[in-house]
Amino acid sequence: MVIIAVPLLLISCDDEDSNSVDGSSWKVKKEGRLVAEDFLRNSPTFTFDGIEESIEQAAEVEAAGPEKWRFLFSFYCEHDGYGDRSDEKLDIEETYHEAYITVGDGEVIKAVIDSDWDMIDQEGADEWAWSEAGKQAIYGIISVFTILVLLTILTRVSGSIISRIEKNQNLSNSKQ
Repeated sequence: MVIIAVPLLLISCDDEDSNSVDGSSWKVKKEGRLVAEDFLRNSPTFTFDGIEESIEQAAEVEAAGPEKWRFLFSFYCEHDGYGDRSDEKLDIEETYHEAYITVGDGEVIKAVIDSDWDMIDQEGADEWAWSEAGKQAIYGIISVFTILVLLTILTRVSGSIISRIEKNQNLSNSKQ
């Protein structure tokens, strides 16, 4: 009786479709992965010359927020470049790609190949500029610049005020 109960207990604790927080989170993550992979498979870059059996989920990068997940897929194409390249002269050159795809609320909200190609807008992408780390660095630079400008202004204004006070003190001392 105990031997049968233990496996049943383990099965019930490992129920992926449970309504627990972990089960719900797991389900959202699993659905997000499927959305991300489907997006990749239907992207112009992959449909043009992607090698079907080469797609792998290279990493589950991170939770990108509540019910948002960022996935990393790797895959190969028969040629280099991105998007639909049917108007280009291409050499046969099997090319490795990595695609970061972020899914939120059941849809792709960001997708970039090799930090070079925005899969949503089908144009070159500056991954650093729109990544969170990039934004933080830009905000940091702006903050430091703003502080330096304010300090410069404050130094000049305070210097002007100090010279006026000294001038007034000299005038009042000379009158006495």
